[in-house]
Amino acid sequence: MPKSTRAVSPSLTDAQQRQQDIALVLQAAVAQHKAGEYGDAQALYEVILNAAPQQADARFGLAMLMVQTGKPAEALPHFEAALDANPDHADCWVHYLNALDQLGHSSAAWIAAGIAQKRGIDSEAFVQQLAKLAPPVQFTAAPAPKPRARRAPRKTAAPAADVIETVAAVADDAAAPAAKPRARRTVRKAAPVALEA
Repeated sequence: MPKSTRAVSPSLTDAQQRQQDIALVLQAAVAQHKAGEYGDAQALYEVILNAAPQQADARFGLAMLMVQTGKPAEALPHFEAALDANPDHADCWVHYLNALDQLGHSSAAWIAAGIAQKRGIDSEAFVQQLAKLAPPVQFTAAPAPKPRARRAPRKTAAPAADVIETVAAVADDAAAPAAKPRARRTVRKAAPVALEA
């Protein structure tokens, strides 16, 4: 009987089998995503992330899906996790900046763009995304208060004695016994204070 010339491949280790399985599920997720089957694609991305939470391509795919379905806020943590796992992923930076900008977080987008540039990200798509970003919000410190000019002491229309008399009359009325009918007291009110400019 003739011998087979086919090489027998060694069996895969558990880790290798797991990586192969993840790659197959990722291919299916990307295919569903491209076909517009967002619910199926999301389910497949989530299966991968349950098995391998740091899988950058699945994180990126799920983040893209979230943006495409109008949920950029839900996409941010997935973009961030994908960038943690692979900080040199230029497309991920581009779409992360886009999601931040969609949410009105232009200052955060510019900070992220600076980080990406320090990592050497400078693709044409990245430069185009920078051109689309809203200008960052400028926060400036409030101007220092101007020193006040020394003013002459304020003159009041009512002398201090009149104010003291008014306060004493109010205190007397409050202390009067409840059984006696209260006599109406006329209290001279202090005139408004005139301020000099």
